[in-house]
This record gives sequence, C-alpha cells and structure tokens, in this order.
Amino acid sequence: MNKLVKRYIVLSIVILIPLLGAYLIGSYGYHSDKFGQGAWKDEFTNDYLGFADVGTIDEQIDEYIKFGINTQYHLYDSEPVFSTQVRNALQEDLFKIKIYRSIYKTIVDEETVDRVQYLYFLYDVQYLKLRAEFGGGDALQREIADADVPQLSINIYEVDENDVVGTKDFVSQTNSTVLFDDGADVDYVTGENQDPDSDVTITADLNYVWTGFDPAIDNEWSSKTKIEVVAEIDGVTDVDSENIHTTVYETVLNDYECEPANVDTANFLESYQQTPENMGYAKWAISHYLWWICLITVVALSFITGSFYLVWLSEETKLQTKPLKKAKK
Repeated sequence: MNKLVKRYIVLSIVILIPLLGAYLIGSYGYHSDKFGQGAWKDEFTNDYLGFADVGTIDEQIDEYIKFGINTQYHLYDSEPVFSTQVRNALQEDLFKIKIYRSIYKTIVDEETVDRVQYLYFLYDVQYLKLRAEFGGGDALQREIADADVPQLSINIYEVDENDVVGTKDFVSQTNSTVLFDDGADVDYVTGENQDPDSDVTITADLNYVWTGFDPAIDNEWSSKTKIEVVAEIDGVTDVDSENIHTTVYETVLNDYECEPANVDTANFLESYQQTPENMGYAKWAISHYLWWICLITVVALSFITGSFYLVWLSEETKLQTKPLKKAKK
C-alpha cells in the first residue's frame, strides 16, 4: 500500500473516532432515562411552564392551550367559541368563562376517527360573592362562611329544535395546578389570603384556574347546547344529606358543533399535546447540555487518538530512515 495513502487512512480513523465517540455519548445522554428522558426533560418542561408566571391570565390561557390541557387534542382554534363575564343579580362580577373548540383523534368501532373536543376555563372567580348565591338564613350563611370556598362544575344539556332540554352530560375537570387564579378574590380554598406580614404560612390548597374538557364523542349531539355552571359547598349538606349546590350561571349556545366534518379547521393551530419533543426539546437539549458534553468528548478523544497518530507517525518515520542509514555505510 502506498505510504501516503496509508497515512491518510490512519489520519481519517484518528479524526472519525472522536466524532463517533461524541455522537454515541450525545445519543446516550439524550435517550438516557436519567438524563435526556429524565432530569433534562423535566427541567425543560418546567422552564416552558414558566409562562404561568408572566403576562395576563388570558395570555397564560393561550399558552396553556398551546401546551395542551390534556394530551388528546392536536388541533385547536385560538379564538374562543364563547366568552363572557358572569355577574350576579346586583351586576357584581362572579367569574369569567371561556370555551374553545379543538379536534382530537379517538377509536370508534376499531377505526381511528376525528372528534370535536371543547375546552373550558373558569377564572377570576369571586368565591366570597359565590357564597352569597346559596341564599338561606344567617345560620346557613355562617356555616357556608366557615366551610371551604364553593367548588365549581359544569353540566351540558342537549337542546332539540323545539327547545326541549334533553340529554345531560358533564365537563371533565382536569387536575391542573398550572395556572394560579390570580384574579380570584381569595388565594386558598379555605377562603383565606396570605398575609405578607405574617410569619404563619397557610398550607391549604391554592385556587387555580378551573380547566376542563368535553370530549363530544357523540358527533350527533345537537349543536344547540345548554351550559350550566354549578357551585357546591363541600361539607354543608341539605335535608337529603347531600352537599348543597346551586346554579350560578346558564346559557344556551347555538353553535356547539360536534360533527368534525362541519368544523372549518383551516385556521386551527397545532397543539404540543404536552409532548416536549413537539415543543422543541431536542434543540433545547443540544443548546443546554449536549453541545458541551460532545465538545469535551471530542477534545478528550482527539488528544488520545492524536497522540497515537503522532507516535505511529514517528515510528513509521524511524522505520523509513533505517534503510537509508545502512545504504550510506
């Protein structure tokens, strides 16, 4: 073999080994349950969820829908199909409600199909005013005041062409602690606010933005739908020993479309579906960790292989010069 060709082959191997080593180390780091698929991914997700600490609550909701209030819907309309400020009989604010339309995939009769999903948000909740919505005498109101703040739920009813209210369903609440309801009148479910001058820390649960979804599996559900928001006091019971509850808001929507074929998705946006890879995790991992890990690997292996190459080159040069010295004698 030509000596020059041999040198190029060895040099190529010397160069490729550090690059291959960096790739293998980087690949291991990214796919590792401990690092790339563990601690790093958790850090990235927590960084992304930092949107919950900046901007207005409406901006936070926009970011949350993009992130995904669940992992199901893959398309969503960034404009709500319904939004209003709910007030009591005295025209005092009680809470705001927003409803968004999205599209998700599910399996029906062993076939993957599209279905419409409605996303619900209740926020800026005035819990102390909601307590007054239960009415009753002074004794009941004292009992309500001593209990935790009212818990909200949403029911939906199918309304036919004759305005007859029929089938009842409910909106599934997500167990979300992503968005703190900064516009609520109290911070905690106990009805308390944290006193910044107090050394006593309240350990009760915070009041978060109410989030939920209606999967609308029945695509033949009437597009005319009644929405009912119900408040309930846990631990305060009626004559039937059930928690007292009252309807605090209801309305009828005429465009609650549940047939995906009738929904124009041309301007819908893609949801991240709570998946870090959809959120640009790979790019983040490279810029935060993998670049310097791979760089250190390349430098370390280059030092080793480079040293080997120099030694090999020196030995080869010695072998080449020996015949020349003998010839001179």
